Amino acid sequence: TLHKRLRRLGGRVLCGANVVALTRSATGGVTGTIARIGDGGDRRVFTARKGVVLAAGDYTNSKELIGRHLGEAFQQVEGINEKSTGDGHLLAEREGAKLVNMDVAYGPELRFVPPARRGFQQWLPAGGLAARLMARLLPMRRLLVTWQHPENGLFDDGAILVNQQGARFCDERLWPDREIAVADQSGKVCYILLDESLSERYSAWPHFISTAPKIAYAYVADYLKLRRDVAVAGDSLDAVAAARQLSAEALTETVRATNQERSVNGLPKLTGNRWVLLGPAKAYFTTTEGGVAIDGQFRALDMQDEPIPGLYAIGQNGLGGQVLWGHGLHIAWAMTSGRLVGRQLMGVA
Repeated sequence: TLHKRLRRLGGRVLCGANVVALTRSATGGVTGTIARIGDGGDRRVFTARKGVVLAAGDYTNSKELIGRHLGEAFQQVEGINEKSTGDGHLLAEREGAKLVNMDVAYGPELRFVPPARRGFQQWLPAGGLAARLMARLLPMRRLLVTWQHPENGLFDDGAILVNQQGARFCDERLWPDREIAVADQSGKVCYILLDESLSERYSAWPHFISTAPKIAYAYVADYLKLRRDVAVAGDSLDAVAAARQLSAEALTETVRATNQERSVNGLPKLTGNRWVLLGPAKAYFTTTEGGVAIDGQFRALDMQDEPIPGLYAIGQNGLGGQVLWGHGLHIAWAMTSGRLVGRQLMGVA
């Protein structure tokens, strides 16, 4: 792994060290960092010989940056990575760096919450001969529908959202109002209710609950089998409500009120002898696309597009105006930019 390689080269990773400020010389160059270490919060100064490289991820969980650049209405929406608090962006901004595309984000979107416990398969080695052997012996499908998001077609076809009290709270077809409303609910969670007709419709192509790597598409049966923590079926509203500790009385009233509304607007009513409840789900920001403006040497640029001496930015901190919407592009940029700035700082052509 990269960590092992770093250690073999004499490097060290200091955990529990939160960088709170950068240091600068009398001539204005960035010379190091000030970090708060461990539970005690002792501050230490670290001096850089080559430069300071910002590589602190995105700001999907920064209420300050989300509120400032996307709007206060989105501040309650969480980011998938709880550690993505925009530390690198804020540090760069304090030193006068220009931030670009800060109002661009992937999301918010609904996603099912991940399993509460790490599965046995997630403890297995990620590479090497042992990993290849175990891959042949152990089924991996259970991991495939983690972090997936339900398709909007569910709501266009009549599925509804309810909160932990069993009440409906939004127009499910409106984005991003739907996600903003979810983030304002108790526990920031919601559940998706499908009646018999919808559960049959979303059991075969072309109507799927979500995409899923390797198996391509996940249907109702896939969720009931592989994600029992977020999928339950029953022959009555009382049964599915009890399985998720929702009020059966409130859920029944929600369906009654929805059907009364739909007798006027023409949408299909919720009926039948089979019900499926999917969730809990939350509204999440997946990634943010804002970052420090950089030049071809990954140097952070100030508001006049001049390099800030000693300060570099890579990965999500150093997007430099790129918008990387696509599978794997963010990790690809993190690895590529990290390698290139490392070679540059070491003077390797």
